[in-house]
Amino acid sequence: MVKKIKNNDFSEVEASKIAIVNFSVTGNESCQIMEQIINETADEYAGKVDFYRANIAINQESPKKYDVENIPAVTMFINGEKIATRTGFQPKEIIEAWIESKL
Repeated sequence: MVKKIKNNDFSEVEASKIAIVNFSVTGNESCQIMEQIINETADEYAGKVDFYRANIAINQESPKKYDVENIPAVTMFINGEKIATRTGFQPKEIIEAWIESKL
């Protein structure tokens, strides 16, 4: 399950051991494709990794805080610390390998 971030509130992300945040915007085709990939990946890693979606149209401060300059952007946090961001389309296999490298 992918939780939606509201009001730039990253407290749950910061409390997670491993979290993936999908920064996106509604109506963007690349973002929609990545959202589908993230949803599938979230189901597979339920209980191991927490997944979130941050709509940058609503959460306007978050991209600035976490240095997200392009969308879609998938950012990994470990113990509340931003580790890395991947921008643009990312195949599911790449996202899974990225996650596996941190488990």
